[in-house]
Amino acid sequence: GNSLSLSLSFGSNKDLTKSEEEFLLDINADPMSRESIFKSFIKRELSQELDYSKIYSELSNDFFEKTMIEVTTDDRALDGVPIGFKFGYVSDPITSRDDYDYLNPDGINLYDLDESEKTLGVFRNKSLIPLDPRLYGGTYSSPAFTIDQRKFFGWLEFATKAFESVEGCDPKNEPMFSMSDVKERVKFLENNLKNYAQLETDPECTYEKPFKLLVDKKMRSNIDGVVRTTIRTYLGEYFLMGIGAFSNVQLSSENYDDSFTSYVIKKMKSEMYELGDLVSLRRVSLKQEKYWYTFLEQAVQSYNEMVRLKEVVPPPSVSAALTNIRYAQAAYRGVPKNTKYLIQKLINNGDEPFKRKNMTLDEKLELLSRPARMSLLAMDFRIRESQDEKDNFFNGEKVKDITVFDAKIVSTKKLKFFTKILTIKMFENDCEIIMRELLSHEFERFSKTAFSGIRSKPKINDIKKAFFGFKSFFPESSSRIGLGDYYIEKQLSGTDTGDVPDVTPTNNLTPSTSLTKPHFIVEKYARLEPKISNSTPSFILNTSDRIRGVCSLADLEQFLTIHSEALKENKISDFYGDLEFSYDSNIKEIFDNGFTSQSSIDLLIELNPELEEEIRKAGIANSSRFKFDNFLVRHNDKLLPLGHNKMPSGTFGSSGIKYGLRLCLVLPPGTINPDMVTSDVRSKSRFEKSYLYDDGGFVVPICVEEISVVDTNFYNFNPFV
Repeated sequence: GNSLSLSLSFGSNKDLTKSEEEFLLDINADPMSRESIFKSFIKRELSQELDYSKIYSELSNDFFEKTMIEVTTDDRALDGVPIGFKFGYVSDPITSRDDYDYLNPDGINLYDLDESEKTLGVFRNKSLIPLDPRLYGGTYSSPAFTIDQRKFFGWLEFATKAFESVEGCDPKNEPMFSMSDVKERVKFLENNLKNYAQLETDPECTYEKPFKLLVDKKMRSNIDGVVRTTIRTYLGEYFLMGIGAFSNVQLSSENYDDSFTSYVIKKMKSEMYELGDLVSLRRVSLKQEKYWYTFLEQAVQSYNEMVRLKEVVPPPSVSAALTNIRYAQAAYRGVPKNTKYLIQKLINNGDEPFKRKNMTLDEKLELLSRPARMSLLAMDFRIRESQDEKDNFFNGEKVKDITVFDAKIVSTKKLKFFTKILTIKMFENDCEIIMRELLSHEFERFSKTAFSGIRSKPKINDIKKAFFGFKSFFPESSSRIGLGDYYIEKQLSGTDTGDVPDVTPTNNLTPSTSLTKPHFIVEKYARLEPKISNSTPSFILNTSDRIRGVCSLADLEQFLTIHSEALKENKISDFYGDLEFSYDSNIKEIFDNGFTSQSSIDLLIELNPELEEEIRKAGIANSSRFKFDNFLVRHNDKLLPLGHNKMPSGTFGSSGIKYGLRLCLVLPPGTINPDMVTSDVRSKSRFEKSYLYDDGGFVVPICVEEISVVDTNFYNFNPFV
């Protein structure tokens, strides 16, 4: 199916698949613009000019408003308010002397049992819990007691349980802000990291490169712990600040894209800029922006350790960022002894000062290989006083504030630090991509631990699946898939999935929830592709359009009921689709069985397109009686000798019967001019793609998820499972 539209609607940040890229290219849409994708897709379906921007704007506003309603309300609560928006304080329930009345186990009469019965009673107030006299002293008629802790809810429950586990036995889930796993990881790294070889060389004969702090493995392990602790602290702070939303929509990468982690990184940068004391040296203000850039460096180094230990496989964007940083390390020349002299020479020569401009990767690498120019630029970056100046350092202005005197008095040690900081600044975007991945790992941990022990679980577990049950969008849907309660009940005893409307059986009236503006509908359906052959029964070939292509499950159920006797002795593949068995054989075995003709070679290539070159070479070599490498290929029974007994390994093709859900865009009657709809659109069966209804409405399926029915006994096939 095509889930691109729904992914774009919910702001998915995942890389596009190859098929999605081909789809966008086919409709000539800008992949960076949702409006462009929408306009190109709908225009292709309608083949006429409309105010597509207006339609998109109306849909976007409606989508945003309804989504906000769904994610900020909880229909499980009487007041509709999610638990995270409530403070959750519960007052002390012990209010009078009567609460301390000690009663018989029935909880009605005052305790009057004989001590010999050794039976504990109960207190009138259930918050008072009697204790066993054998362990805590007292008697059965007058036992010691404890007071049960108050059970808060809402924000207060999250705040109190964030730092302690409510589970009594090991192994138990760690609380949200536990650092025990960080401590264990530090020990793990100490045992598995190796010291850098440069630590064994003379310090005068080596220099430290950015993103590779030359310290022993114990220090690197501790740095990793500091990085993770810092990230966890920031994520935890903003998690608690957003607990209203997180308590209603499960905290997971399926529901939240990079916007949240990007926001946290932005806040981390802003706050780290402000941390620490200011140290003034002449007119150079040493603000703690160095904290931010050195933290970025340490985050990159920590992630690199994960890659070296094969704990993670970097996604494409992170892999590209790591590659850029490796290029930077290779190009970096440090600060040789003659650098200060070369800086003074640059200034004294009165050369045209170079600009602080944005650079391509090649220009950055070229600069890193020229220590004097790099150091001069680094000094200029160092004297920028505000965060805004530093953020916009590469603004095209000329370097003109560094004097010969500055170059004389600055120490080589400081120059080394200045150039390292500037290098990190130059590759800040790459660093943030890598740090975002670190935050994503921590994000996933929060997803697993944030609601451990919390009584009220989030309403929405998976927002894309739960979307089809949102009443604001689909008032006729009762789907529960994607809701938190559904998955909890499913684990315990199974539960009702709910239902969605069936695809309409006629073309008369547009399926609609609004007669005035564009909107979405959700439908369930079956799709049938009859096999046209001499052996196909007439009742299948002659069925009406209502049981061909996309049809309602109600029509399919009726069809199965009427023809069940005729179908029960057959397989789906006898009458539908092009399903056939596949087999795995060595290519030499196929040639030895006599299948060496060009048509056999072409069939093998058709069934194994990824092995085209190898199959052609093997065919040529076999015909010339040369040796060739033997390898496995997939094939059908056309490349097997008669009377074979080879076992199939899989299937080719489709069973020809599918069922699924589809999200459709509805343009109500009056939106388009029916007379302007082209003949090819009019001739399309409504059971396939877009369709113009008799009342002038237009429906466009934009998100389809289908499942093929397996080749099982047709009589046992149940499309409602």
